[in-house]
Amino acid sequence: MKYYISYRVKASYIAEITADSIEEAKSLIEDGFYKADFGDAEDVEGTPISIEDENGNEVWLDSDKY
Repeated sequence: MKYYISYRVKASYIAEITADSIEEAKSLIEDGFYKADFGDAEDVEGTPISIEDENGNEVWLDSDKY
């Protein structure tokens, strides 16, 4: 007999975005996230929780998500 086991997986996804502002970066990532390949995972949901600039400085943090 076959059994199907479902897992709830907690992970982080980091995307590289080129934008002129934080607001533009947040809007661009929506499309990039939904086009990302998460392998066999189904019903993947996500929300941005922080943004860092190219120097590693955190420039935006959604403290409600941490």
